[in-house]
Amino acid sequence: MDTKNLIERLKLVYQVKENKALGSAMGISASTVANWKTGDCKPNLEFIFTAVEPIDVNLHWLLTGNGEMYTNSKSCNGNIEEKYYAEIGRAFKRQMDLIAKLERLSSGTIRVHNGFAGLAGAQHDADSEKLCAAVK
Repeated sequence: MDTKNLIERLKLVYQVKENKALGSAMGISASTVANWKTGDCKPNLEFIFTAVEPIDVNLHWLLTGNGEMYTNSKSCNGNIEEKYYAEIGRAFKRQMDLIAKLERLSSGTIRVHNGFAGLAGAQHDADSEKLCAAVK
C-alpha cells in the first residue's frame, strides 16, 4: 500500500491541505499523520475505513486511486481487490492478538502486584509482632 498517496487521497476526502488539518478532521494528531507519511508506522486500515464510512468514499479508490472517489452506497460494490481484504484481515488479527496479549499481561501484572502486596503485608505483620514482643 502506498501510504503517501493514501494520505493525499484522505486530504482530498476531508478537503484539507495539511497534515494537521487532516489529523484534526480524523481525530488523530498531526504527528500520527506525519509518521504514516515517513513510514515510521502504518495507518490502521480499520480505523481509516471507519473514519471515512460516513463520507461514502469508494474504498477501492481510497486504497488504489483507481475508480470514482465517491460511491452511491456505503459499500464498495465488490471493487476492493482480494489482496486488500487479506491485508485488512491480517491487520485486524494483529490488533486482536495485541489486545489479547495486553489483557494477559495486565491480569498477570495485577496478580503479581497483589502477590507482592500480600507479601509486604505479611512482612509488616511479622515486624509488628516482633516490635510488640520487644516492647512487652
